[in-house]
Amino acid sequence: MKTILVQIKDLEVNPWQFRMMPEKDFESLQNNIHANGFETIPQPIVAKINKKYYIVDGHARISAASNAEIKEIKCGLAEWVVNYQDLRVWSFRLNRQGYSNPLVLSDMINEDMQILHNMRNVADIYGVNEEYISSLVQIKNLHDDTKAVIQKIMNVARKKYQFLLEQISPAHLSSLAEVSPQKQVEVVDWIFHDIMYGPTDESLVSIPSIYEIINEIAKVQNEKEKKTYKKSEKNNSKDIPFTCKCGARYDVDAKSHMVYEFLEQDNVIIRKQVKTEKPFPAFSSNSYSKKKMHEIIDRFYDNAELRILVSKREYYENWQR
Repeated sequence: MKTILVQIKDLEVNPWQFRMMPEKDFESLQNNIHANGFETIPQPIVAKINKKYYIVDGHARISAASNAEIKEIKCGLAEWVVNYQDLRVWSFRLNRQGYSNPLVLSDMINEDMQILHNMRNVADIYGVNEEYISSLVQIKNLHDDTKAVIQKIMNVARKKYQFLLEQISPAHLSSLAEVSPQKQVEVVDWIFHDIMYGPTDESLVSIPSIYEIINEIAKVQNEKEKKTYKKSEKNNSKDIPFTCKCGARYDVDAKSHMVYEFLEQDNVIIRKQVKTEKPFPAFSSNSYSKKKMHEIIDRFYDNAELRILVSKREYYENWQR
């Protein structure tokens, strides 16, 4: 392969740069270039298309060299790469080993699907099987919101969990296309939350299958619904509302035995606890007959403020005199 000397600033970034180097590996590469020079690492490969030089292989090496303030580097020239289809294919062939971004790979493959119209032909030029091509075609059909979260997952995994990048494969993500857009987003949000707030030890982190995640989400949602229902039941039995014949409204807290009155102040209804200076006696029809209750009312009527709580509406008419 012919070797040429090029200015880094004159190199065009490959539109289909799908390789992802973990952040720690990139830092190690930078340190190596700082310590030993760019000549000690393999030469990047570039191609000349429409009078411009595009990076075919070695994006990370060139970025690390630029960070080290190196201006000019030696590169291998891939003279057989003469158009953008060649650039896509050879970018893939020279970068198959390592971690990849399935979203970019999907864009690459779908470009060639439009040209060749056949998965078998695309698989042949890329040197892969049809199942692999099929999974990348399906990723193209994912909802845009799903793709946005997947990209966030890739970015976090690159920084935090290097080996998790292996698990985020085209085969794994393509099954998302089988569920609704809403389910897609729920699943990828679940994955993102897991890796964003997961343990520092990456050996403890793994991504289940899409359907395992869907089942787990359904289980959690069912538990929440049960808890919400129970809480609602409890709350309904706590406060007993009642309305006086005069129109005043009250709540009785069955737990604390407190009474609350609803009052209007400045056009606003407030709920205020009814307080008395001394405890007052309470009489219940559970303990006294109807006749006895009438006697108690007659005895206290002139000298005390009476508050009568009727717990069931159908009994009210029977108490009228």
